[in-house]
Amino acid sequence: MSVQRDPHDDLGVSADATMEEIHRAFRRILREHHPDTRPEAAGHDEESDRALQQALAAYATLRQRHAVRSPSAGTGRGSQELHQAGGTTWPAAAP
Repeated sequence: MSVQRDPHDDLGVSADATMEEIHRAFRRILREHHPDTRPEAAGHDEESDRALQQALAAYATLRQRHAVRSPSAGTGRGSQELHQAGGTTWPAAAP
């Protein structure tokens, strides 16, 4: 049985963190664990791979949560308009 992880914990931010704080934490983890920034880790490092995968999943989850909460998250349109357009970020087709 898998235990649901809190994405805030995976990124090391508080539950009320802003999207900017979440982004900074994600970038910090990327710099710390990405193979291109770690020349001493020539080859495969399972711990860093796992940390990167957790950070990527957590960041994607939190971005989606913030987009749903924010009325104009990245699209320039309100959430009601997104809902009417089928939940996509593309403009609704002209009638």
